[in-house]
Amino acid sequence: MSQKKHISLIGFRPYTLFLLVIGFFLSFGIVYGQGIEDRITPFQKELLEVTSYPEFPDAGAVILSDVGTFKLLFVFSCWICMTKVKRRIHILKESEISRGDVELFFYYKGGAEIINQVTGRTYNLEDGDTVVSELDEEEIYTETLDEEYARVKFSLPNVKAGSIFEYEFNRTETNLFSLSPWFFQSDIPTLVSDYRVFLPANYDYTYVVLGSGSEKLENVSSGNWRMENLPGITEEPYSSGLMNYLAQIRLQLQGITQNGSYKKVLDDWPTFTNNLLTSDFMGKRIQQKVKVNSSEWSALSKLPDEKERMVGIYNHVKDRMAWNGSHSFLCFRKTNDAYKEQKGTSAEINFILLNLLRKAKLQAEPVLISTRDMLMPIKDFPLATAFNHVIIRVTIEGEEYFLDATDPRRPYNLLAFEDLHQIGWLLRKGNPEWITIPNDYPALQGISVMANLGDEGFEAGLHGYSSGYYGLTIRKVIDEIGVDEYANSLSTSMVEDEDGETFHLENLEDIEEPLKWKYQLEENEYVIESNDRIYINPMFGFGLEENPFMSKERHHPVDFGHTFQQNYNITFLIPEDYEVESLPESQRYILPN
Repeated sequence: MSQKKHISLIGFRPYTLFLLVIGFFLSFGIVYGQGIEDRITPFQKELLEVTSYPEFPDAGAVILSDVGTFKLLFVFSCWICMTKVKRRIHILKESEISRGDVELFFYYKGGAEIINQVTGRTYNLEDGDTVVSELDEEEIYTETLDEEYARVKFSLPNVKAGSIFEYEFNRTETNLFSLSPWFFQSDIPTLVSDYRVFLPANYDYTYVVLGSGSEKLENVSSGNWRMENLPGITEEPYSSGLMNYLAQIRLQLQGITQNGSYKKVLDDWPTFTNNLLTSDFMGKRIQQKVKVNSSEWSALSKLPDEKERMVGIYNHVKDRMAWNGSHSFLCFRKTNDAYKEQKGTSAEINFILLNLLRKAKLQAEPVLISTRDMLMPIKDFPLATAFNHVIIRVTIEGEEYFLDATDPRRPYNLLAFEDLHQIGWLLRKGNPEWITIPNDYPALQGISVMANLGDEGFEAGLHGYSSGYYGLTIRKVIDEIGVDEYANSLSTSMVEDEDGETFHLENLEDIEEPLKWKYQLEENEYVIESNDRIYINPMFGFGLEENPFMSKERHHPVDFGHTFQQNYNITFLIPEDYEVESLPESQRYILPN
């Protein structure tokens, strides 16, 4: 629910209101001084006459300047992180007008962040004069999205092709340990991005620069970084999250000097591990008992084979528990409460799995990971914020199994696709370590076609199988649209076979087995007769419809996530009075390394 005000207090805690009050009083220049305006070029009428930029001649919109100033302030007996941002954008093409609709997201849970003091304006050239349209305060909305996140929304007025608009806002935060990152890069080209940090002399911060454009970073002065002429980066097919490739800087508190004594704040990974294993929301939750129906538990725990026992417990948890869609590696309520409710976060579900596996005397350990849409953990920064999910590793007779029980359609030997993000932190006493998340879970697909181009017309029989991630994807599609609609998506020309079936499907519910299917076709869109010629599309609707690698330039490494194999076999019976006029040339490709 949104309200037509600067901030909606529905769902916000008292500390959030405290941040709002502080942000209001500190926003009148006493905090930032000349922090922004002395680093951004004053608006000039001549900018409105520019129709393209030499560095990015094809761009539909360009960020002219993106300037941020951060200060760590001691206010009302507490430390507050204040960031002021001013962003100016030039709209060059009609297709980019929607960029005037701005959304600013923030994490409000527990009063962690607040965004306020939003202002903005649009510049247009009309009859040779500059017309300025100010953003109306009444058109700025704040709404809560869920129990953790909220957003500020507004639309700059009078935006059209040729417009330049700018907006500024304050972000107030309470986490001085790990500062919010500054992104120099966006999905459209950026001419100038400048970030300045003011910190107390006794606070020792370290930083890391990440992203594909990081070589362009200019350290203007101590605590002032700038990058220029950065291309826009957008999501690309077959890659992990955009967060890993945008040029950015991240600062982390590593120590504080008090009364002449230096106190280290940034722990090493073993210390981080010990702290988690003794924490209320990790270590204590792992030790809490989950109460399973005695007859069910007796059947599971008495399985003599350890792997069968593991699979049985995994199936019990994934079939009982419904994932609420929230990734987490911390558990904020008792695991038994989540078990009773039969619904929970990823941490609650996988902690229940961990508890029961250990109860069944199996060697099971939690592994902290970040999902593919998140930044990959930085090994030099032992931070809890590096992770947003937890999976379970089970070791049986030297063989490792990685389990994630958040999806009832996924068998034990498949992690969620979003889990396949290369590395994870094995959380255990004594010797925690970085481990590789296996990505050799196969996605297999085989398709066979027997086609007859006889005198009585075309007919064909198709059968195939899909296993691993291919099988999982099809099962999810069928769950959503049904078997009949899925069959229609393959072809609308299916005919009944000798058993009276139009589309035969096997192993839909047996998720550990390959999904098998078969159907028959008669006249269809893939075989076209014209005069004395027959034109055939031998893929019969399978395969890619377009090449996913058509971009002139790629910014991200290709990352399929997992291995895959596709086999396609086709046999054509051709009438005796026909001959093959042309065939695609045989080709073989071998990729290096």
